[in-house]
Amino acid sequence: MTLKISAAAAAYVRGTAPKQEKLRAARGEVPFCAEDLGAVFFFLSMDIDAEVKAAAVNSLKRMPEDLLLVIVGSIDTHPKVLDVLARLHVDNIAIVEKLLCHPALETKTVDFLAAKAILPLTAIAAAPLDEVEEAEEEDAAEDELAKEEV
Repeated sequence: MTLKISAAAAAYVRGTAPKQEKLRAARGEVPFCAEDLGAVFFFLSMDIDAEVKAAAVNSLKRMPEDLLLVIVGSIDTHPKVLDVLARLHVDNIAIVEKLLCHPALETKTVDFLAAKAILPLTAIAAAPLDEVEEAEEEDAAEDELAKEEV
């Protein structure tokens, strides 16, 4: 999946962009649509300039929940952006639940969430109902076998 970004947003994340412009974007001082905002902060969080990088990470951490939900709920959000948001907002159940429903979520992100003990609490809500019913049927069958052995 290609990380898509508008031409206007790309101007702020290019290596040749002036540092002050990158800083403005990293601080959230440049208006972007939600689709671009996550990608802009993601790109700038990996910038070679430490000040730009820190500002972008701080903006990702401070992003309001309603905006985060829009970004993680968009089918077009890149898996790398989802991964960064998962790591920065692992303690936010609403964000984690939305992330777990995203079809582009990478296995490494799910593994990270599972390691943080968030996954077991939300996986049931995110799992398709037929998988839950199938697991219940398997448990019932195992219980029957155990009774027969006794």
